[in-house]
Amino acid sequence: MLSNNFNVYLQSLFSYIVDNYKQIILLLLVFIIVFIVEYITNINAIIYGVTQVPGVSSASSPPEHKKSHINRKKRRTKK
Repeated sequence: MLSNNFNVYLQSLFSYIVDNYKQIILLLLVFIIVFIVEYITNINAIIYGVTQVPGVSSASSPPEHKKSHINRKKRRTKK
């Protein structure tokens, strides 16, 4: 009796896989694509983490703005 239930289960599982093989392949492709993108991102972080990309200022360096000194006349208040 146990083997009969197991055979029915295997047949239903097999028929489900055959009926939905496209969706199963797409699900596996999603995981593969995420893995590849994560791998490329890690390589990019290693390469550009050490050297700075030319023409792009880093967020850690403060901007080099010169403050303009504006002479303002001081107002005298009446007491």
